[in-house]
Amino acid sequence: MRNLTIFFIFYFTITSFSSCRKIPETSPSSSNLMVTGEPILIPGHFWVAQFDFPGSMDYFQARSYAQALGPRWDLPSRGQAKIMMVNKDSLLEMNEETYWIRLSSWTDQSSNNMGGSADIMDLSNNEIQMAPITANHSIRAIYR
Repeated sequence: MRNLTIFFIFYFTITSFSSCRKIPETSPSSSNLMVTGEPILIPGHFWVAQFDFPGSMDYFQARSYAQALGPRWDLPSRGQAKIMMVNKDSLLEMNEETYWIRLSSWTDQSSNNMGGSADIMDLSNNEIQMAPITANHSIRAIYR
């Protein structure tokens, strides 16, 4: 029994490490260089597009446009948004406005589809707030 327990601990440890996505060391590619520009690496975390999208959008437009940049491009998660707020001085060209944060799951997204709300990061107040999904906010894509 003890050997079986050790085997499962070893197995889950190995599979956990092998399934982690590695952050590329070189700048990721994108289908829209006008938005991503030269992505900025937050060391040990993820890449952030150099520029905001040209205009503000509602949540579902923002999510679709961010994912259209290519594989692994998306809106930041809540945790990634917190990292971005801490590192906002190194993220060039970020305005002092509000940016969309991706919902944590498709369940959240479908329940909010009927006029709900989603998180935004408010850089002027350095906090995460709720906003109606139909509101227009800025978009900064991340590569995860």
